[in-house]
Amino acid sequence: MRKFNGNHSGLTEGRVKRVGRNKNRTWIIFVLIFIFVAVSGAYGLNEWLEYHRHIAYMKQVVEVDTYYEGIFIDDVALGGMTFDNAKSKLLEKADERLSAIRFELVHGDERWVIDNEDIDASLNVDEIMQQAFKVAREGELLERYEQVMDIRENNINLYTTLEYDQNLLAEQIQDIAQQVDKLPKDATIEFLPDEEEKFVITPEEPGLTLDRQELVDYLILRIENSDFGKVVMEPDDVKPAVFGDGLKKLTSRIVQFYTGFGTSSENRIHNVRFSLSKVNGLRLEPGQVFSFNETVGRRVVERGFRPAPIIMPDRSLQDSPGGGVCQASTMMYNVALRANLEILERRHHSFPVFYVPAGLDAAVVYGALDVRFRNNRETPLFFRAFYEDHKVYVEIYGETFPNDGVIKVESRIIETIVAPRPKRIRDDAKEHVKNPGEEKVHVENRMGIRAQSIMTYYENGVKVWSEVISNDFYRPIQGIIYYLPPLPAPVIPVSPTLPLTGQDTGESEEDGASTG
Repeated sequence: MRKFNGNHSGLTEGRVKRVGRNKNRTWIIFVLIFIFVAVSGAYGLNEWLEYHRHIAYMKQVVEVDTYYEGIFIDDVALGGMTFDNAKSKLLEKADERLSAIRFELVHGDERWVIDNEDIDASLNVDEIMQQAFKVAREGELLERYEQVMDIRENNINLYTTLEYDQNLLAEQIQDIAQQVDKLPKDATIEFLPDEEEKFVITPEEPGLTLDRQELVDYLILRIENSDFGKVVMEPDDVKPAVFGDGLKKLTSRIVQFYTGFGTSSENRIHNVRFSLSKVNGLRLEPGQVFSFNETVGRRVVERGFRPAPIIMPDRSLQDSPGGGVCQASTMMYNVALRANLEILERRHHSFPVFYVPAGLDAAVVYGALDVRFRNNRETPLFFRAFYEDHKVYVEIYGETFPNDGVIKVESRIIETIVAPRPKRIRDDAKEHVKNPGEEKVHVENRMGIRAQSIMTYYENGVKVWSEVISNDFYRPIQGIIYYLPPLPAPVIPVSPTLPLTGQDTGESEEDGASTG
């Protein structure tokens, strides 16, 4: 066991020494802290002052009513310019750019100009200026300041856009194209039936057409590239539909048909020739239908026709305007057959006629009977009619049949029927017979006939085909004879018989027998 005495002086002294040392240390720390705070305070103030100076500078840079340095529109530096000053400068340059929009379109000796006004061209100057002015105008100050600094260093280049009306451009091209375009001219053929050179062929002329859309697209491309100036237009050729070389084949005579007049009257000959004069020079186009009645017209004296015999309903022949025109219609029917045209309408007469064989005639009555045929070829046909040596001719000119082809037409009598004996009618009213003992044949007795008509086609003299055209039946016609019986013989009074005295009385024995 350790024992202590009551003496504590050593411990107390030690504690006092430690306390003193602690007080000194605290003071040193306080001084150090004070010095630190003092120094720190001075440094923070400067920083604070510097910070606010920087803020003021950033505001000075950012918050301006002019364009920032480094902003360019259409390569024009706008830094430091107000909106109005910049607009004035940009509009001046825009006018120069718009004035450069000018195309000179050339074709041959002709010139057309399209400029900016024609297409309502403009530049979006206001829009781009607004866009440029708004750069770095929004956001926090520091962010805006950094944007402004970046613009100064790296620049912003904006460009106006050219705007124009493409529809107006297309309209301009359409107007020009209508002046450039030229319709092709087909070769033409003129038929002069009464001239030695019967055909005059005018050569074809090619046309021109400008491709509107192609030219519009080309101009749009050049506008986008700011490539203005001269444009040589090259319209396309347009071929005509008809060429002169192709018309030459239409000038050959493919049919000629003629008939004579026999003992016809001058009036009848006139009517036939007058009818055919309406046909002379006729041009029948492909698919076109010929009508004799429409071509020749109504047969009346006022139109130049003369009275001549025609077949009346009772089968008699009576004078009437236009008598004889059936000879003309018959000729048209026959040339149509020989050209192998499509026959649409044809009727035979009541009895055969003298100018063509039975079965090849064609009767016409205006408003009732017609001769009609269609040009079933792919080329036109030309008709010529003329009078020569007491005959009338009809010719057709056009494209010949291949291999010297020709059509021959013939008819044959299949059957004849004997006509009844003529009917004798006493004409007491003296409408036909004026004097007793006379008679007049009003309707001739005519036998009936069945006829068949045939057409045959030959190439190089060899028969190719043959077909029946028609089977015609001309009914027998009973004649009509008007008559007046002779007057009865006059009664001669008889003298009384005288006694024979041997004297000469002046009468012979023979005479007495004839009177008895």
